Parts: sequence; structure tokens; C-alpha cells
Amino acid sequence: MTAVVGKTTKGRQALRMLAGAAVGAVATIAFLEAVGKPSLKSGDFGTLLALSAGLIYALMGLFVGLGAMAPRQGARFLNVEDAEEIHEQRPSLGSSAIACILIGAFLLLLALAPAGQDADRGVWAGAAGACLLGAAAITLATRRRGDELMRQVGLEASSLTLHVTLAVLSVWALLAQLRFVEWLTPLGLISGLSLLYLAAIFWVTARKGMMKAR
Repeated sequence: MTAVVGKTTKGRQALRMLAGAAVGAVATIAFLEAVGKPSLKSGDFGTLLALSAGLIYALMGLFVGLGAMAPRQGARFLNVEDAEEIHEQRPSLGSSAIACILIGAFLLLLALAPAGQDADRGVWAGAAGACLLGAAAITLATRRRGDELMRQVGLEASSLTLHVTLAVLSVWALLAQLRFVEWLTPLGLISGLSLLYLAAIFWVTARKGMMKAR
């Protein structure tokens, strides 16, 4: 009986992952076709990285936000025990979702901002700055709301991100100083750090057993 339940749980988790991957792929392709083609044609690595990071953060925030607003449906694709757990964590989930969406919007605005149009730079800068300030304000206001485990995850992920970043930037600085590589834009740097921090969070939560199907 236990084996059957285990197989069912794993199968359900696999379906969640496949469904999430499918929705994410369709949304990404649709977005790039509708909006991101000029940026793709430019071939700038930093812009492409910012588009990818922005889409990932925005889609994550959207999924979590929808799950928080509709707990019964959200329990089917979020890794929670039941709808009651979502009800209990709704304030935390909602604020995290909004922060993720704002971070995604910030990166997307930077990636899609037109170059060389002085008249529009203030509008794009204002919109991107508002997203960044909003995400920072939410993060600061809710940093103590989570439980001890989640705070520990955040601290470990931040520490891991810092160490990996120092290692990567050290190698890049060496190669750039010797003229082996000459590219690393500020946009590429912040986008890469955003993705690195996200990967660190997944690594830490998986290592603590928090990614197991529930």
C-alpha cells in the first residue's frame, strides 16, 4: 500500500513539473515572438540573459500568486500538503509572488528598453525603478514574517550566491585582464546574479529535503 501511494505521489509530482515546464515554454515562446524579437536579433548576451531571467521570475510569481488566490486549485500544482496550508501561508505567498513579478518586470524593462531614444529614457527608467523599489520594499517589510527554516534558506542561498559570484567574477576578471574575453555588461551581470540566486535557493531547499513531493 505504501509503495502504491509513493508511486502515485511521484507521478503527481512529475505531472506538475511537466505541466509547469509546458506552460512556461509556451509563455516564453509567445512572449519572445510578440515582444522580444528585436532583442533577440541584436544578439547581445546581456539582453538575452535579462529576457530569460525576467520571464522566469515573472512566471514564478504568477504561478505562486494564482495559487495563493485560489488555494484549492493551487494545491494541485504548488508543493503543499493541501489548500489549508496555502490559506495559512497566503500573506507570505502573496508578497513573495508580487516581489517576483516586480523583479521579473524590472529585468524585462531593462532588456526591452530602446537604445538611443533620449525622450523615452526617463519613462523606462521610472518604470524600472518603480519595480525595483517595490520589490525591495516588499522584501524588507516581510523579511521577518517567514518561519525560521525559510529565513535560514534565504541566508544560506545568499551566502552560496556570494561565494559562487566571487569565484566566477575572479575567473572573468583574469580572462578579461589578459584580453581573452571582453564582454560583461551591467545588464548581463545583474541578470546572471538573479538567476544564480534563484538556482542557489533551489539547491538549498532541495538539500534540506523541501523539494520532495508532499
